[in-house]
Amino acid sequence: MRKTLPEKWAEGSLTKEDVERWFKENRGMFPVDIQDEDHLVHCLYKIYRHLEKDELVGDFLQAIVSNDLLEAGLRADSTNAKGLRIYAYFLHNVAPAPVCNRIRTGGD
Repeated sequence: MRKTLPEKWAEGSLTKEDVERWFKENRGMFPVDIQDEDHLVHCLYKIYRHLEKDELVGDFLQAIVSNDLLEAGLRADSTNAKGLRIYAYFLHNVAPAPVCNRIRTGGD
């Protein structure tokens, strides 16, 4: 039986390929250009790696994981501005509840 992405996240085994598959399965929900997809998948995976493996991220992704919409909006380039909804949807639907709660309460 195939593990869900939240299960893989919880056990620390989520791969970039898993994230890419999730993105492709859900891409119809997000109006993004095809040339932006690789960058958005990369950022989604970096969010996971930061939250689970404590890898460093740039200022924009730090604002995302710190639940700071104002800072994220100010730091977003044109691709990431289009990706704000994707990042929120990914965290809400893929990250385990304790991770989402930590983000909501500013515990990153």
